[in-house]
Amino acid sequence: MAANTTNTEFSAEFFDGQTAASRAVIFKIAPDHFQVFEQTADLVIKGSYSGLELASPRQAGQPLRVKHSSLPAARILIHNSVAIADLLTLAPQLDGKVRPKRVLKTIGVIAAGFACLALFGYLLLTVAPGLVARQIPETWRDRLGEHVETSVIKSNKACSNAAGRTALNQLVRAVTGDQFDDLKLRVKVVDLPMVNAFAVPGGRIVMTGKLISKASGPDEVAGVFAHELGHVVLHHPEAAFVRIMGLQLILSLASGGTGPELIGNVASLMAVLSYSREAETQADLFAVKQLRRQGIGTKGFRAFFARIMKKDRSLLGGSLGGMGDILSTHPGTEERIEAIDPSKDGKTRSILTTKQWRDLKNICK
Repeated sequence: MAANTTNTEFSAEFFDGQTAASRAVIFKIAPDHFQVFEQTADLVIKGSYSGLELASPRQAGQPLRVKHSSLPAARILIHNSVAIADLLTLAPQLDGKVRPKRVLKTIGVIAAGFACLALFGYLLLTVAPGLVARQIPETWRDRLGEHVETSVIKSNKACSNAAGRTALNQLVRAVTGDQFDDLKLRVKVVDLPMVNAFAVPGGRIVMTGKLISKASGPDEVAGVFAHELGHVVLHHPEAAFVRIMGLQLILSLASGGTGPELIGNVASLMAVLSYSREAETQADLFAVKQLRRQGIGTKGFRAFFARIMKKDRSLLGGSLGGMGDILSTHPGTEERIEAIDPSKDGKTRSILTTKQWRDLKNICK
């Protein structure tokens, strides 16, 4: 026999969720909605049956305890068995049974949510950084670059030997030619005890004194500088910063809070400067093209990395202030070395005199 679902009224108990006391109410069932009234006829709730759900699991012989999405803290206690049968006809979700279609729908919604989050994360961490990096105002780049550079260098001194600085400027000009003046490049040599070079936002490039001392000629230093120049021109340092901030946003969304205090540690994170293989390959291609355009060639570029890899593998994993040696911060070095082909260089030239090279080697003395 079908339950009567047309304008049925019955007594129920109402708990407002604010106090422990219950209130006697009238629960009225209509074909497309329900209403709950106080004994004084004041309306308490009017809602759809789809918004009803169990407030606690159903138990045989026990009242039905439900809640509604419009008043999530409130509870309605129904004792009348006939009324419960009527209500279950209109709100079958209250019977407590697992419905495969509903479960699959819920799983589908959750899966779609994760897919959207994954797509958002992909765009935020792969596509957006390169686009946003080019839009960062110059003043912001400069302040960020200064902060990162200072955090990495710490108390280690910048090498400012006058003759060495002059030689360094000559090498930089030999690689850049009359290009890239708009970048406002600032190139610095720092007395740090590891072989490394890195670019930070704002057109700043830092090379260590040990890197220059390990080089056998100016064309090797020029090759490393050209690679870092590629990172600057292609905005890789700024993109790395945007990617870190994107990761911070994803962590915040996933955790429902603010996530780790990443902004305060951004300098130390960027100091690792471990770009993706794609970014390193892009910087390599830029360096090869620029070195050939300026008549320097790629022989020194290739020879330097090959020699460092052969002699200094033991340095891998070493660090100072979060910054390891040049191999540990440049992934896929061996494959990239093999991709540099000096036989395609054409005619090359010397970029420093013997004295200038000696001066550059002594820049930190």
